[in-house]
Amino acid sequence: MICSKCGRTCQDNEKFCVSCGNPVSQPVQVQVNQMPVYNNQVTYAAPVNYVVPKKKNTVLYACSAIILSAIVAIIVMISIHDDSTIYFSDDGYMEGEDVTTISSGRKYETAIETFHDHTVDIYSKQDTVNLLVKDSEEERKKCPKEIEKIENRIVNNYKITAVNLCELDLDFARDIEGTIKYIYDKYPKARGYLANIALDNDTLMKTGAIAYFWGGHQYTFPVNGDAISVNLSVSLVTKYFLNPTYLEQQMKLNSNAGHFPPNAKKEGVMVHELAHYLSFVVSLLEYDIDSTLYLDSDGIRKFNSLLMSRSNKSYEILQTAYKNYQAKYHDNMDFDDWRATISKYAVSKDANGNYQYDETIAEAFHDVYNNGSNAKPASIEIEAELGRRLR
Repeated sequence: MICSKCGRTCQDNEKFCVSCGNPVSQPVQVQVNQMPVYNNQVTYAAPVNYVVPKKKNTVLYACSAIILSAIVAIIVMISIHDDSTIYFSDDGYMEGEDVTTISSGRKYETAIETFHDHTVDIYSKQDTVNLLVKDSEEERKKCPKEIEKIENRIVNNYKITAVNLCELDLDFARDIEGTIKYIYDKYPKARGYLANIALDNDTLMKTGAIAYFWGGHQYTFPVNGDAISVNLSVSLVTKYFLNPTYLEQQMKLNSNAGHFPPNAKKEGVMVHELAHYLSFVVSLLEYDIDSTLYLDSDGIRKFNSLLMSRSNKSYEILQTAYKNYQAKYHDNMDFDDWRATISKYAVSKDANGNYQYDETIAEAFHDVYNNGSNAKPASIEIEAELGRRLR
């Protein structure tokens, strides 16, 4: 079976293309004990079967089925595109090694398995934490011991559940630790939500990105219970992160071309992705979700609502920052022109030609990290507005 959208050959039992999320068969007949949720945090979003509890009472069961079916229908009809990845520009001469060719070998690949999942009943957030820690420690057995001290510091100091940097250059790992410290010290309210930071060969998701934040990886699937866990994670694509000299060169070239803000460095990629995470945390706080590592049936419904509102929330944050800018500078610059002062990537569009507003937020943080008080006024106002919502 061929996907009509991306051309991938799909298996007969696949209802959605795992590369792009496009339906490849007749619409799914949703069972009353299943709640598929589209992950709006990656372009290749495929449906995730979020399982809700079975009801013994027939009337309640029927009502729940109707409500859940309505929620599913809404989610399936909404096409929410990627606001969480970072790419290089396709324009201009890109010097350096042919990273695509080199990465086809083992040189720029990690030995770790990035994504795990478990079919198990969980009864608390701690149950999920225990599973995550166990998986992470198993993966560390494949990796150099020198990196483990850095991983442990990140886990212990910033309440990130599992960190697997494995073959990453030690100096680069310390740089990444520094960017995490920069974000978490500045926004302590963001601690405790991020589940994973890990290298990723990008063979499963095939994003083609430098790095990406994923806000919808279902980690546990219940057997008889009603609770699930969803991991919030940052993935660092190995063909760039295991070739730091090349990555630094490309960041400089793209920065000079205006694709990224001025003075961009390789560790700035992490700032960009953590900014996506911060904007996601703002939504978690507004929906009163303490953690995605334990979601009961009510938590699942809240999380679905959050996912459906993500693009609108980013736009709302930007509009508030834009109005603050206009009031401060008495400048009526067009909204999109204002965003474009940050970088070309700040006004990027998805495959359907829709603006990716969360990329504007991420690039604003990238700009402020690179340039401090010399960042573009738009960047400063955007960071200030998001920060206000995190305090």
